[in-house]
Amino acid sequence: MALDIYASDQEKSEAIKQWWRENARAVLVGIIIGLLALFGLRGWTEYKQNRIREASSLYQQILTAKAQEAGAEIYNSAERLVQDYSDTPYGLFSVLMLAKEDQARGDAEAAAERFKNALEHTQNTGLRRVIYLRLARLLLAEGNPEEALTTLAEIEPGSFASAYAELRGDAHVELGQLPEARQAYQEALLDLGPGEPRRQILSMKLDNIAQP
Repeated sequence: MALDIYASDQEKSEAIKQWWRENARAVLVGIIIGLLALFGLRGWTEYKQNRIREASSLYQQILTAKAQEAGAEIYNSAERLVQDYSDTPYGLFSVLMLAKEDQARGDAEAAAERFKNALEHTQNTGLRRVIYLRLARLLLAEGNPEEALTTLAEIEPGSFASAYAELRGDAHVELGQLPEARQAYQEALLDLGPGEPRRQILSMKLDNIAQP
C-alpha cells in the first residue's frame, strides 16, 4: 500500500481502511498459513527427532546383543532398523553391518542387494554417498571394476571426494588403464590434508604404477 505524502490525516485513515477492506482476507489467510507452517514444521521436527531416538535405542540394543553374541537378536533388530528407519544414520549402520555379515558368509550378491535396497529407501545425500562407495568397493572386490566405476559416477561425492577418487584409481588399475589410475590417485591426494595417513598409501599406489 502506497500513501500520498500530501494527503490529510483523514484521507490517510480512509486509505488505510480501504486497503484493509480490500486486503484483509488475504492478510488473514497469510497469517493462518504462516501459523500452520510454523506448527507443522515443529511437528515435523519433533517427529524426526523421535525417529532418531527410536532408531538410536534399537541400534544400542543391537550393540548390546552383539557384545553378548546373540546372533538371532542382532539380525532381527538390524533388519527392523533397515526396514523401518532407513532414513536415519542408524538404518545405514545396520545395512553396513548386515552386508558385512553377508560378505563373511561369502554371499556378495546378498550384500550388493542390501546396498541397492538401501539406496531405494533413503534420499539423504550423505547416506547415499556412503552406500554408493561401499557398493562400489564390493563390486571391485568381486572382480567387477567397470561396474564399480559406473556406481561411483552415480552421485557427486562431496566430502567423500578423496575416497571416491582412490577407488576409481583402484578400478582403473584392475582394468589396466594406468594413465586414468594415476590421474585418479592424484585427485585423491589433492583432496587430502597434509597430515592425513592415507597420503602415504596413495603415494605408494602411485609409485607402483609410475611411468618407467
